[in-house]
Amino acid sequence: MITLNRDAPEALYHQLFNHFREQILSGAMKAGKRLPASRALANELDISRTSVVNSYNALESAGLIVSRERRGLFVVDKLPILYEEWMLSDGDFMPSPASNLSDNQDFPSLISLSVGSLPVDFMPVEAMRRALNAVLDRDAGAALGYEPTEGYKPLRRAIADHLHSRGMNVKTDQVLVTGGCQQAIDLAVQSLVPPNGILLTTDPTYIGLIEIARTRNLELITIPWSDQGIDLTRLEAIIRERHPHLFYLMTTFLNPTGAVLSMQQRRQLLAFAATYHLPILEDGVYDGFDYEDVGLPSLRALDETGMVLYASGFSKTVVPGTRIGYLITNLQLYPRISRVKQAADVCTPGLNQRAMTEFLRSGQLNAHLEVVRHACKHRRDALLTALKHYASGKWTWTTPLGGLYIWVEIPSTGPTALDLLRKATELGVDFAIGASFSPNASWPYHLRLNFSSYTPPILEEGIRRLWMAWSDC
Repeated sequence: MITLNRDAPEALYHQLFNHFREQILSGAMKAGKRLPASRALANELDISRTSVVNSYNALESAGLIVSRERRGLFVVDKLPILYEEWMLSDGDFMPSPASNLSDNQDFPSLISLSVGSLPVDFMPVEAMRRALNAVLDRDAGAALGYEPTEGYKPLRRAIADHLHSRGMNVKTDQVLVTGGCQQAIDLAVQSLVPPNGILLTTDPTYIGLIEIARTRNLELITIPWSDQGIDLTRLEAIIRERHPHLFYLMTTFLNPTGAVLSMQQRRQLLAFAATYHLPILEDGVYDGFDYEDVGLPSLRALDETGMVLYASGFSKTVVPGTRIGYLITNLQLYPRISRVKQAADVCTPGLNQRAMTEFLRSGQLNAHLEVVRHACKHRRDALLTALKHYASGKWTWTTPLGGLYIWVEIPSTGPTALDLLRKATELGVDFAIGASFSPNASWPYHLRLNFSSYTPPILEEGIRRLWMAWSDC
């Protein structure tokens, strides 16, 4: 029996989508089962046929049902891998008995825990195919032409609506569409930090920002981010003495550590920004990608003075290859940043922008992220279990509440992370060294491990190889 709540804030089509998804994942709807005709189901539930069609479209885009010409819609014969992990996510992963590397040919020759994105298995291929086809059918050649430098306006409006659902008061005219979040960061830096100017960030920080600073010959000053957060007394002293032009940071699920800035520190940062007229560039690329409810608003959502710029995009959590990012700024800065973008690349590819617009308008983003988060949480827990199994008492690590990475510290009495990496690659596993995330080469005994790219058995094998490498160093 299907029960819908007309008074709930959740759209009826999404409630229907969730009902069928749970039925399919639980096995209540078997492979090959035919779904009711949309008109008949709409009449039965006393809802519009559009709501039923939209829910079916979402299920098909998610790879849960398939259309068979002239026969109707049917549950797929085999679930996509991320749904298989959804079904497993409530169970505990147990490491397999130790085995010789050469004994198991099912494992990759190189298990790369160094990557910075989701695996291709998690990409919403069907949803994007439908979006691309819809755009080409509707817009024909217009979809392949140039768009305005600031971005395709319906996409800018859809992004503003998306951010509004996260508590941000964003106008369409404040949204600048970019070639990924990296370009959004670069445009903000170019626009606000003059040649040889001062850029302030945390230590550790996003490696892409370090490269931007080096390429543009900027002075990069850092403030350490410890278990207690940012040293605010030292931060204020740096602001007073050095007068940085911009402060870049990730407030939620910092890459590489997964750390989250407390509400108290968020409010203090905003007070500093207002008092010292210091613009803040907040990187929100992992906002909303949480496994436990963090419940903290972004700086941009809290900002009342217009000092916070917000950079994000869909490359990390949806479709990396489309390179769709965005920068949110105030109306005074917008024309300047738009001119800088125009000099860089004229416009972001129009077909990609229009397809992402369709994807956002379809309402499938939240449903897709919900499934991916479940699968990634399962993989996170598997990697944590493997670390505990092999390295408990020797290595230390954090349990991230979201994002894609686990930050591991190895004993300073042994090999550095760089030394370990050389040995680990010989045994078929790699990782990102901690020093890469610091302009000062700090964190020489830290590793960043991405847990999203492999299934639990492969993750366990990767940690086994890594432990063997460390033991042999």
